[in-house]
Amino acid sequence: MNPPMPTTAKAARIVLLVTAGVLGAVLVVNLLNLVFLLSAPGGADLLAGAGTSPAQAVAGLALGLASTVCFLLGGLRLGRGGDRSHLVVRILVGLGGLLTIVNALVVGQLAFMGVLGAMVALALVQTRSARDWFEGTGD
Repeated sequence: MNPPMPTTAKAARIVLLVTAGVLGAVLVVNLLNLVFLLSAPGGADLLAGAGTSPAQAVAGLALGLASTVCFLLGGLRLGRGGDRSHLVVRILVGLGGLLTIVNALVVGQLAFMGVLGAMVALALVQTRSARDWFEGTGD
């Protein structure tokens, strides 16, 4: 029988799943906004007036989707335990945070939620109790 998940690992899982949920909701709103703007007459001009091209907006959506999936998969994988899962969670969360930063640079918006979520989750899975739990559970 595996030992129970420590509070820090549970908190990291909650942070990752909440971050993925919020980023997913923002992604849907941005997608609907982009579809509305591009389907309306003169919508592309409004988008250009905001300093964003349609290609930048689509790239931002793709990067946002990729970071959301990384956070979601990291939160789900965290529940498995094991050394391999610990490595996979750290890679997915780090990649999600990096993609969030790249997305902010491409689109030109601030990206606090994804970056802070990644930093908090990485800090929580690196605590002594979480590392001991990952080592004590099998893949």
